Amino acid sequence: MINVSHDSQRRRRAAIAAATVVLMGAAGALASTVEGARPLPPVDLAQIAGLVLLALVVGVRATTNFSLAKRDPAMDDELTQANRASASRAGFWAFLLSLAVALIASVFVDFRFVEITPVLIAVGAAGAGLRFAILEARGDG
Repeated sequence: MINVSHDSQRRRRAAIAAATVVLMGAAGALASTVEGARPLPPVDLAQIAGLVLLALVVGVRATTNFSLAKRDPAMDDELTQANRASASRAGFWAFLLSLAVALIASVFVDFRFVEITPVLIAVGAAGAGLRFAILEARGDG
């Protein structure tokens, strides 16, 4: 017999991992368009908004048990809570280190806050998402 909770956990892990990969790709694409001081066209603003929204979704799914739909309480056991806490720490440190790198890079490259901040947010969310997916896969045995 198939364990429904096990399948649900596998789907959750796969969804977070896939969204994290998409998030990293989108952040890389946005980072490659940084051109210094120039007016941002509406297309760039939409891209930034989409990236921040995706980062928010990945970050929330990887670090909290928030859901709009009713969930199986078995999917939020002690191991999952510990994995979420570890993912939160990993996301925080990924964000902090990327912020330090951006600060150092700003000495050599001219970029604006509005262009680099979404990338930094995405790095933090991707760090949390990847950490959570890896820990959940490890616990899956």
